[in-house]
Amino acid sequence: MTRLLPWLLLAMCVFFGTASTILMRLGGSGLDFFSKNIFALNQKSLLWLLGLILGWVAGLGYAVSLSRLQVTQASAVYFPLLYISIILSGVFFLNEDISNLKKLGILFIFIGLIFCARE
Repeated sequence: MTRLLPWLLLAMCVFFGTASTILMRLGGSGLDFFSKNIFALNQKSLLWLLGLILGWVAGLGYAVSLSRLQVTQASAVYFPLLYISIILSGVFFLNEDISNLKKLGILFIFIGLIFCARE
């Protein structure tokens, strides 16, 4: 069970990193970053701020997982899964389009994950 904990932490980091990106997109879409009242609290700015905090938590969790995993193992799993989950979350939660080329890219990422997992 102890060997599984860093991998579970890494999975949580993927979730928090994805949530961070989606929240910053939702919150940042309505903010005017060049106005004087950027720090005025409203629903959009709170989503953006929560996204920033979750991104920081994901980065901190990734750093902690690196204390138990090899960098080549952790990064070979973390970054591709984060990339795929952000794309899929954009499709499902933000109604963004995904091209056939991106679908092919996701397939290649999955193939790469399979190769990296077979150490």
